[in-house]
Amino acid sequence: MKFLIVGMGSIGRRHMRNLINLGETDIILLR
Repeated sequence: MKFLIVGMGSIGRRHMRNLINLGETDIILLR
């Protein structure tokens, strides 16, 4: 599954960290 995270504030970083901990690797970040 692909994920898009828009914004790298505290919530965006938390979402990214949670997805990585769940083993997701297809993550796109948009600052």
